[in-house]
Amino acid sequence: MKVVQINSVYGIGSTGAIAQNIGKVLSENGIENYVFYSGGIKTAEKRGIKYMSNFFVKCNAGLAKILGNYGFNTFFGTIKLIRKINKINPDIVQIHNIHGHNVNLSIFFKYLKKKNVEVIWTFHDCWAFTGYCPFFSKEDCNKWQTMCDKCPRASEFSFFSDKSKKQYLRKRKALTSVDKLLIITPSKWLAELVKKSYFKDYEVRVINNGIDLDIFKPTKSDYREKYGLQNKRIILSSPKGHTEPFKELNELIDKEKFAIVLLGVSKEEAKNLPDNILSLPKIRNKEEMAKWYTLADVFVNLSLEDNFPTVNIESLACGTPVVTYDTGGGPEIIDENTGITVPPRDVAAAWDAVKEVLKGESSEAKCIERARALYNAKDRFNDYYELYKEKGE
Repeated sequence: MKVVQINSVYGIGSTGAIAQNIGKVLSENGIENYVFYSGGIKTAEKRGIKYMSNFFVKCNAGLAKILGNYGFNTFFGTIKLIRKINKINPDIVQIHNIHGHNVNLSIFFKYLKKKNVEVIWTFHDCWAFTGYCPFFSKEDCNKWQTMCDKCPRASEFSFFSDKSKKQYLRKRKALTSVDKLLIITPSKWLAELVKKSYFKDYEVRVINNGIDLDIFKPTKSDYREKYGLQNKRIILSSPKGHTEPFKELNELIDKEKFAIVLLGVSKEEAKNLPDNILSLPKIRNKEEMAKWYTLADVFVNLSLEDNFPTVNIESLACGTPVVTYDTGGGPEIIDENTGITVPPRDVAAAWDAVKEVLKGESSEAKCIERARALYNAKDRFNDYYELYKEKGE
């Protein structure tokens, strides 16, 4: 059996790490496999094959903004990818993110249909069944269920005009043309959305994201002393560019007893935050992240757009309970013993949940137990291996 994976990046970011680690599991089990990717740094690993330059990715991104046809450029890159796939002649094509301006959807799915190969597509967001956007929770938009049009986020994807309706129709035609397609989602939440979309006639299965439990575990540090956090209950978050809710949260907390720590904050964002909020730039070292999770008393995720956020899992694995908005797949990660879910945009409810969590009802042991039982990356990547064996028979 031969397996080819396709993603926008390799070894970096959540999807790049997933593709890389699936490849490792396959190689360990004697399965010939390759990962084709277009962005980021070229890897030294033989299974990782970069088929486009970063320059051409940027050119296609710019062209998509000018023409408003996100996903329907990359002509030469797609032809090159198809030629490389043909040389390998795989039994299974595993797709991850292909909205990194790395394929032309019409050309690529015509090829997959003609090839009549088993296609497994992991949806890491909602982009495959919308006109433009990867998520629509902020706008509470449900147009994707019938027909995208007059997109509230069109300006993010097109300089000149809203072509979301045309995009929706083109994507529906191209992406539903293949017969052998199995869709994987990391969360039950996204699986339910897929069943309401134009992919409703295809099989959908859930394989949760996992994390490296050899790294994300209770880890000691000197950060309390280093950052002057002694005698404080620490509220930790990684806000992903959405720092405004934490200004509101900061007004609610008892500043003598609590401290908010935000990781992954840009210099510009940091300038607009209160002085008593500790903001640090993006931390790429996973061991360092484990120290912060361990140090925290509670991890607060106030993101409105998440599929199955691994930050929540990482926090649990380090023994720290989670407070999260009831949006996306985040609530699926916790239970009554490991965190609390609150209504989206309700920062006051989040603060009440923090206080409830810190009463001690969510124990460190229960958080760790849940993470290890459900979200061990080795187990979740092995789920893909078992799936490939099933489909490759």
